Amino acid sequence: MKAWIDDLAHALLRRVRGPVRRSVAEVDAVNAATAALREQLFAWAEVAPSVAVSLGQNCSTAWTIKAVGAKQASYPFDWLAVSPALLEHVLDDGFRTFLDRRRMIPLLTDGGHRDYHRSLFGHRDPRSFDRHHAYYVRCVDRFNGVLATDEPILFVTTVVNEPAKRRRLAGGFRPAFRLPERQTPAHFQGVMDRLVARHPRSRFLFIEQYTERPFHLELTHRDARMAWVRHDAQGVSTGARYLDPLDDHVMRALLLGALRRR
Repeated sequence: MKAWIDDLAHALLRRVRGPVRRSVAEVDAVNAATAALREQLFAWAEVAPSVAVSLGQNCSTAWTIKAVGAKQASYPFDWLAVSPALLEHVLDDGFRTFLDRRRMIPLLTDGGHRDYHRSLFGHRDPRSFDRHHAYYVRCVDRFNGVLATDEPILFVTTVVNEPAKRRRLAGGFRPAFRLPERQTPAHFQGVMDRLVARHPRSRFLFIEQYTERPFHLELTHRDARMAWVRHDAQGVSTGARYLDPLDDHVMRALLLGALRRR
């Protein structure tokens, strides 16, 4: 989607929904909790990664990486609806099925995949358009190229545990790769194992996203390779970004902490 079209749609949605009403004390509490968790992630990261790579599960991950100025290039999962099982299969398969145009479904605005998700490819149709397929070939090449380096990588995932609010995402998966409900760190162990086997200097930030709830922010799990944050936002997410600026600030601050940026 063109940036100006997305910005216009975002502005219109914000006008329709209206701002989240918070007291001064509530705003201060959000900012204080965010600053504290950002420092925790800064310490967890130990070294600044050379690159941040999105692993989905919706567009919000790549959008936030871009918003904080950390998106150096495009990678295959940037704007895709994915599940842990789908990621494992793509990695094990070396992206062969992923890039096979015979398995793709033409949708014109988006592209689907017969094996993975009926609207897998966000904002592109690689079955119908050669340039869109070439884009994903380049993304895969870059992904493999990054894994071949010795530089630290931060893989980032927005964990979607609200399937009722993301029906197009949750309902489009093929049976073998359906988005599991109530995802926990255990669901992603296989993905992390595969990537660490190829690139030992990989770290993983997971942001478990909830919306239209009382504010809550917590680092629920941390070990040498993974940090798992739960973020309950008071406002709405479009699937790409939050409508409320303070909710968006929290998301950006978490990523900046894991990138070791002040």
